[in-house]
Amino acid sequence: MINNAAIMICGDASQDGAEPQVFQQLADTLSKNLEGHYVTFGLLGSDGHSIHKGLEDLKSLGVTKIVCLPGMLFTPADVKSALPNAINDFDISNPEIDVTLGKDLGIDPKMLLAAQARVLEAMPDTESMGDTVLMIVGAGVCDAEANAHVAKMARLLLEGMGFAWSEVCYSGEIFPSVGQAIKQTVKLPYKQILVLPYFLCAGRAVEGIYADVDKAAASYPEHTFIKVQPLSVQQHLIETMVERVHQALEGGDANAMNCQLCTFREQVLGQEAGHDHTHEHDHNHDHGHSHSHDHTHSHDPDGPAER
Repeated sequence: MINNAAIMICGDASQDGAEPQVFQQLADTLSKNLEGHYVTFGLLGSDGHSIHKGLEDLKSLGVTKIVCLPGMLFTPADVKSALPNAINDFDISNPEIDVTLGKDLGIDPKMLLAAQARVLEAMPDTESMGDTVLMIVGAGVCDAEANAHVAKMARLLLEGMGFAWSEVCYSGEIFPSVGQAIKQTVKLPYKQILVLPYFLCAGRAVEGIYADVDKAAASYPEHTFIKVQPLSVQQHLIETMVERVHQALEGGDANAMNCQLCTFREQVLGQEAGHDHTHEHDHNHDHGHSHSHDHTHSHDPDGPAER
């Protein structure tokens, strides 16, 4: 029997690069930083590593408390619904087990340090940052709030690290694309562009971003393009996850979230269409749970960098 709370990192198999081996590495590393806690993982949309299977495996080990920890930078709208529902299915059938859903990694000082670490690896000469444009590339999802978080990270990195300018773009079909952002950026007076894929791990999307950068480097030889690695498993990220676990175990305000911009709760500007989802997911449990759409919201007064 496991006496302390077990931790299950919850990922989304549909997200690019979310392979089981990546989450196994994440679980193994987190376990080394959470002495006494058993750590495993589960993936939404996965047959072999589903959330339900992960929870059932923990049940078979005799756990009485489980912290489900979102293993994603930001929680897209579909996951805000799917993850709590997947947990509820298990929770309702197992009232003797206390299940708590923690917060995603979100916008956090340690996540800024994680991004900074990757930037410094690619560009150790900080003297030239004042002449460099930071281009941060988000995954791009059909969730304006998640996309806005990427823009806020860009602004914080811009001001915190002293870049000359920042641009925000997205992979996939979300505007602006990497190619569109580069076309605008090369019009600026700065000749060095640092491209940071703000992804948890590498995958097809990151490969596509690098391909776009290589194409731009050939088209604009007067510019220098620097490609940064995605965040991956690093100490700052692990420290953020450790904090999220402690917040979940503490409960209350420490693990609370702000639902003001939740598109399942309110008609957010630009999200009126399709707002036929009631804000009810059977979260009214008496097990000390706090897993109702766990995500952070923030209102950035600066917004994304303007051209």
